[in-house]
Amino acid sequence: MFSMSIIVLYHFVFLQTVGYFTLVNLNCILCPAISDPLGNRFWRIAAFTHQCILVPILSKSYSYYGQVIASYLVAAHEEKGPETKKEEEKKIN
Repeated sequence: MFSMSIIVLYHFVFLQTVGYFTLVNLNCILCPAISDPLGNRFWRIAAFTHQCILVPILSKSYSYYGQVIASYLVAAHEEKGPETKKEEEKKIN
């Protein structure tokens, strides 16, 4: 949640201030994009709610699949380990 609060502060404090004074819609912070389907008056709340739900789900799934792949690779490496050692011993003898 700390990282999400940093993102919110960055958007609402930094980007909105810079966008307001330069009249540039940085990262769609001043007004919603033309193609935004949630472009009503609550579009910021909808966007941050979407991010609060999506970011943890994606990061947890990324971690989970990374652990699954890593454990598979470790298991595959452990299975090949003794065989390659036996082959090397045969080549030496």
